Amino acid sequence: MSSLILSRAIENFCDKQVSTYITDRFNDGYGIPKDMKFDKGTLVVCADLGSGESKNKFERIINETGIAPVIIDHHEMGDDLNPNYKYLLNFNAFTKHEGYKKEYDIPDYCTSGLAFKIYFQMYKQLFVENKTMLDAYVEAGLETQYRTMQAFASIGTIADMVSVNSICDDNKKIILDGFRAMEGNNLEYGAHYLIKNICKADVEHMTTEKVQFSIAPVINSAGRMTPNGGQIIFNALNADTKEEIKEGLDKLRSLNNKRKEAVRKIEESSSYAKEISKSSGVYVNEDIPQGIIGIIAQKLVKETGRPYVVITKPDVQENKEYIASARNAEGYPS
Repeated sequence: MSSLILSRAIENFCDKQVSTYITDRFNDGYGIPKDMKFDKGTLVVCADLGSGESKNKFERIINETGIAPVIIDHHEMGDDLNPNYKYLLNFNAFTKHEGYKKEYDIPDYCTSGLAFKIYFQMYKQLFVENKTMLDAYVEAGLETQYRTMQAFASIGTIADMVSVNSICDDNKKIILDGFRAMEGNNLEYGAHYLIKNICKADVEHMTTEKVQFSIAPVINSAGRMTPNGGQIIFNALNADTKEEIKEGLDKLRSLNNKRKEAVRKIEESSSYAKEISKSSGVYVNEDIPQGIIGIIAQKLVKETGRPYVVITKPDVQENKEYIASARNAEGYPS
């Protein structure tokens, strides 16, 4: 969601060409591909890739482009952040500031929420504050795009389960504005087809539960079940024709069915039943597909009431290391 929102913001409001790459969890993990090259003078925007827990995480980008990357993220930050990362947008950074106080009410934005705040500020400056541009805005069809970005920001905010407890928390506004956009059916064709035809979500009277159980799992299944799955969905939502959009998004339907079947097989396995019985906190099963270990970990937390780590072999066979996913349980320290 965040990459889609950011690419639209840069293309439409900055009039710059954007090339977008969605990382492949099977080969890239959540980092930057080792074989990806960056041209000198290129501005690289990294969304939802972490904030540089390692001092050298984004160093290659700086060395190849000569420009510090823009890092937009919502993950926890370490204390060893590289001082070369000058353009960092992560609200967790405020907690590292010497003047930070716990009573400060700082919204816990997810990356999609941060991306939408950038999109909105560009839109506001160009169209709302410049009245002479409003007609051009409507003629260009950007009102529909704006509503679509609201919808995707809302979905991303709910899917990432960020805080919405504070009365003045802006995340509530992002969610509710997205609901109104979806309920009004004023969305781009791709978003409308994705939400209603692929996710089968009833957009009337939208709720967080509908997003959590009908929309988010379907969208996430792409990246979980096939290499470059996220790129497939991104390309489909940016396709030029309805036929291309439908062809790309229809792949999501089969990937979601594949995800549900994979989860069902593990839940019905004898090893899963034994694990629930002994509640060891660590479940090793090489038959679990790499893309669903987080889902299985969360299910074990729900079944046992304790934190769980799930370990499996990676689907990319040349990588012989094991991989793991962990989920905490209520009442345990984070």
